[in-house]
Amino acid sequence: MKTESAWLVAQDQQQLHVRIFRPDGPPKACIAMVHGFGEHTGRYERSAAFFCARGYAYVIHDQRGHGLTPGKRGVVRTYASLMSDIDLVLDRIGKNFPGLPIALYGHSMGGNEVLFRILHAPALPASVKCAVAGSPWLRLHKPPSAATVAMAKIVSKILPDFTAKSDLKIEELNRSKENQEATRNDPLYLDAIGARIFQELSANGERILAEEPDLHIPLLVMVGTGDLVVSHEAVQEFIAKCGDRCESRIWPGFFHELHNEPEAEEVLGVVAEFLDRRLAGA
Repeated sequence: MKTESAWLVAQDQQQLHVRIFRPDGPPKACIAMVHGFGEHTGRYERSAAFFCARGYAYVIHDQRGHGLTPGKRGVVRTYASLMSDIDLVLDRIGKNFPGLPIALYGHSMGGNEVLFRILHAPALPASVKCAVAGSPWLRLHKPPSAATVAMAKIVSKILPDFTAKSDLKIEELNRSKENQEATRNDPLYLDAIGARIFQELSANGERILAEEPDLHIPLLVMVGTGDLVVSHEAVQEFIAKCGDRCESRIWPGFFHELHNEPEAEEVLGVVAEFLDRRLAGA
């Protein structure tokens, strides 16, 4: 596997740090990964290695307010900018890997974004052939009170850069002691979220749940029933609404970060099988 870093510049002049992982041989397709809140590209090196070993290129960007991308930590001014950033990365992939089919894959907050992008945003590039949403943030495991939501709306308008500490515990992310310890010692891991993006993510999660899914590409949705971050019931509600228009995998007892669980190889194997099947001949 070969790794390189790149920088993209969005229309609003925001710089985005991107990591590109290449397999040793010619790639058969490319995965565009969208990470979760508080994360960064470095937390996906093992996932990238897994897919590169199977012939996939793997591209992931540090989202606004995260990782090496410049800006106040945890602050994302608008949800729309996240959608534009995904499209910017997809455009870069098209230039770096011309003609290759692309799979759009998001985890948690990134899963929220991927679902919204394929359901509600402008038409996807023709090169995007399928999508995966792992533990998507549609509704939280412990939803905030109505008063907290109302306050977040007010604060987000008055103080758009205001952040609040998350009550998420590292041991609730996954069941791997090794990965938990790595997260505790990770200087780029965040535990604070901006009021505005919290409000927009929550609102768009509810919108995804409320509206009839209009799917135009194959979709795989996964969640663990032991998830203590997002509501696995809400994810299963979305899956039920999709019916036979999407594929799903429910992991009994698994926590939030499916790709960092002790059974990560099995989880990623299910994703790889889906991608192999859906991208074959694309």
